[in-house]
Amino acid sequence: MESPPSNPGPSPAPAAARFDLSQVYVHLGLGAWAETLPDFTWSEEYLRRYDAEHEADGDEGRLVMIGPEQATWISWNAIRSATK
Repeated sequence: MESPPSNPGPSPAPAAARFDLSQVYVHLGLGAWAETLPDFTWSEEYLRRYDAEHEADGDEGRLVMIGPEQATWISWNAIRSATK
């Protein structure tokens, strides 16, 4: 079994760790790798750092969370690539 890709960001949670998606953001990376982001913010500085730290995940990288919305949505997806 291969090790997950190295990442200069926060330490990934162990596979058996549990977390509440309404309380913590999670990055899903290559190889079904999940990394909790306990200090996540929507600030421009944090988002630039997040993009740089997870750029290698390319189209497979995902930011996952559950949060309150002012409108009803079936789903929502932000696509990082400008070509899509």
